[in-house]
Amino acid sequence: KSFCPKSIRYVTPIVAKYSDKMTFTPEGLAAQAGTLTFTLPSNPKHVSMRAGVHSSNDAKVLSLKVSTLRDFMERFGHTYIDVLKIDIEGSEYEVLEQMIEEDWFPMTQLLVEFHQRWFKDGKKDPRHQKVMQGIKNAGFKAIASRHHGQEITFIKVADLAQCVQAKEQASVPSSFADDIEEGPQVSVPVAEESAVFNSFDIEREPRGDSHMSKAVAVDRTAQVYMGNAATNTGWTVDTRCFNKESLIGYGIGCGENISWDVGMVKRYGFDMFLFDPTPKSIRYV
Repeated sequence: KSFCPKSIRYVTPIVAKYSDKMTFTPEGLAAQAGTLTFTLPSNPKHVSMRAGVHSSNDAKVLSLKVSTLRDFMERFGHTYIDVLKIDIEGSEYEVLEQMIEEDWFPMTQLLVEFHQRWFKDGKKDPRHQKVMQGIKNAGFKAIASRHHGQEITFIKVADLAQCVQAKEQASVPSSFADDIEEGPQVSVPVAEESAVFNSFDIEREPRGDSHMSKAVAVDRTAQVYMGNAATNTGWTVDTRCFNKESLIGYGIGCGENISWDVGMVKRYGFDMFLFDPTPKSIRYV
């Protein structure tokens, strides 16, 4: 539930440029729909807000609209999402805990920025460990990780097992122009990524476990990293399930960088739905 006061100024002209494939909703993601209080960042150069009252006594707070993932999907008529990206500055735990409790994961790929660094014990914190185990129990496998496990790509094994049977990948345009405002872009196969980005710390299938081994195998030739080369920010996706005529992606938490979202549109033809509440967006809507 951490969102970006500046994001509407950044997102609006880009979404307008790709209006046939991108939809922006000025709302935040939460476990329950309603209105929440958010604290603006004390540093005006920073982007994200956090739910609740934080920081110094002079910190400014706002009340903004939030909805649940189920609400968003029902609103847009979606029953399933191909890729869901969540970057909500620590509030991912509450949202994921609800999904685990309800045993409801309506997506093939789940991309999460975790903020376990805010816990005293980091990745060893019981809450973080329980959420990670819950995602695994829901049938997902971590296939890519960056920044010491803070940004993880999960894929649903059962879905991938069906996707690997497809004989053709989604077509890739011959050019991938960086003609948007967020800076120089990069779109590289993960097999080549080590030359530019940090190496992955990937959860691997134990030796001798042949259960769906073909599906859960880490195939770097099928993985693509997309993002902003200048700031080394982006996400990895597995393209083996991109062989459908219609692909739906949700990007929750925009900030001032939607190069990944634009890349999903331009490279793979996704219909992208972006969510992030800001003061100006509420007045605009």
